[in-house]
Amino acid sequence: MKSQSWGVAVSAAEALRRLKVADIGGWFDVAGGVVWKDFEDHLASDSILQDEIGIASAEASARDLGWVARVTPVNTLARGANADAASFGFLVEASYGRAKLNDTEDVLVHGVAFDFDPMPTMHLSGWALHGELQAGPRALENAPAWLRESIAPLLAFTYTQQDIVPGYRWTGTEYEYARDDSGDFDENGWGWELSLLNVLHLRRGHYEALWGEVDGDTDGWGLSVPAGRWGGVRYDKATVPQAEGLPTVDREGWQVWVDVLAIVAAK
Repeated sequence: MKSQSWGVAVSAAEALRRLKVADIGGWFDVAGGVVWKDFEDHLASDSILQDEIGIASAEASARDLGWVARVTPVNTLARGANADAASFGFLVEASYGRAKLNDTEDVLVHGVAFDFDPMPTMHLSGWALHGELQAGPRALENAPAWLRESIAPLLAFTYTQQDIVPGYRWTGTEYEYARDDSGDFDENGWGWELSLLNVLHLRRGHYEALWGEVDGDTDGWGLSVPAGRWGGVRYDKATVPQAEGLPTVDREGWQVWVDVLAIVAAK
C-alpha cells in the first residue's frame, strides 16, 4: 500500500493576531483544515498473483476535513493582575472537534466494476479537558531560559474521549457511502495523560469496538529530553487491545525534532 497526502490548516486566533485585528488566542480559538490524499494498493507480489491485467491493484483519492474549537477560561500567568510576581500559575482549557476521514466518492476496484471496496470513511468527534501547573517568573528566576522552557509545564493532566462512526454501510447487495448511525459499528475510546516536568508522561485509557470483539484497556508511557525550544528526543511505548482471544499489541516509537528558526533566533 502507498499513500501520499498534503494539507493545510488555519487558526482563526492566529490569523487575527497576524493581521493585527485582535488577540483572542489566550481565551479561545477555532481552527479548521483539509488533507488531500492519493491511495493505491497491490494485494500481493506479481510473482504470486501472476497478474497481467492489473486485477490485484486499485487506487483512489480522498480528503480529510476537520475543525476544532478551544476555550481557555483560566490562564493566571497570562491574565493575572500580579502575574509578573507570581511563583506559580494555572491553566485550564477545554476543546471539542469533529472530522471526516477519507471523504470521497471513489472506490477501490480490483479487476471488475462490481467487485470493489469502499475507502475507510469515518466520522470522528471528541472532546478534551486539559489543566497545567506552570512555573511563574519568580519560581525559576535564576535558571537559564532553555531549562525553564524544557520543563514547562511543571505538571499537566489531560482527559479525552472520542467516538467513531462509519461513513459507509452495507445495503445487502453493495456498499454505499452514507453515515451508519445504527450504532452497530461504532468505536469509542477514552484516556488520560499525566505529564511531569515535560519529561515523564503516563497514560491510561480504554478502547471499545464491539463489532470486532475489541473491549480492553490501553496503557503507555513516554520519556522526553527537550532542549528548550531548540529541539529534543522522545521515546513512547503503549499497549493496544485486540479482538477477544488475541494478545495485546505493543507499540513503540522514537521522535527527534529540531526547530531551526528557534536556533537562529537565539544567536
